[in-house]
Amino acid sequence: SYSDNKNPGTAKVYISGINNCTDERELKYKIVMPKVTGFSDSTTTTSKVTLKWTPVDKITGYIVYRYNYSKKKYEAIKTIANSDAKSYKITKLASATKYRYRVATYLKADGKTYTSSPCAAKTTYTKPAKVTIKSAKRYSKNRRIMVKWTNSPRCTGYEVRVATDKKKKHTVSGNTKQYVKVKGLTKTKKYYVKVRAYLKVGKKYYYSSYSTVVKNKPLKIKKKK
Repeated sequence: SYSDNKNPGTAKVYISGINNCTDERELKYKIVMPKVTGFSDSTTTTSKVTLKWTPVDKITGYIVYRYNYSKKKYEAIKTIANSDAKSYKITKLASATKYRYRVATYLKADGKTYTSSPCAAKTTYTKPAKVTIKSAKRYSKNRRIMVKWTNSPRCTGYEVRVATDKKKKHTVSGNTKQYVKVKGLTKTKKYYVKVRAYLKVGKKYYYSSYSTVVKNKPLKIKKKK
């Protein structure tokens, strides 16, 4: 026989002998909530993170936690009352910023709420904000170009591409200032310019979208009389 073995907590089972077996025994065991599995951050943008997991049967829903680095603790940011839920999109985040999340299951039964242990936490980074090219001016008889753009907060640096064709690449990386001087241009050719910001974490790079491409034509140089 058994008792109290439906909801999470301490349950009991009674064993008694019959026929030639006359001994009796009472055993106790723990019923625990199932944990979330398959947890991942499937999509990350400049201001959004989408968390995903494998749905769990026979529960009420999920609790999403985010780590508060200033308070050094996890805080519940969303309760999802749907056992079939398998993702949650978090919006209005800061660009180029570190975040850490984890998810737990919960069950409401007999006027009580039971919560599982959270799954292993996932650290993710939002992408840097997109920049805008302020100017792209040729100088030194069209052989050089000065490119200036807007700031992308908290980024590691910028990648500037200057090419005679939209498909070709000319990269200048690691510039933490909002300008760069590119040398060695062909004075008679027009160039395409675009810039994107990046955040480097260890060996991994998180890139913003590219700025709108700017087409730069050679300046007209007045010939000396």
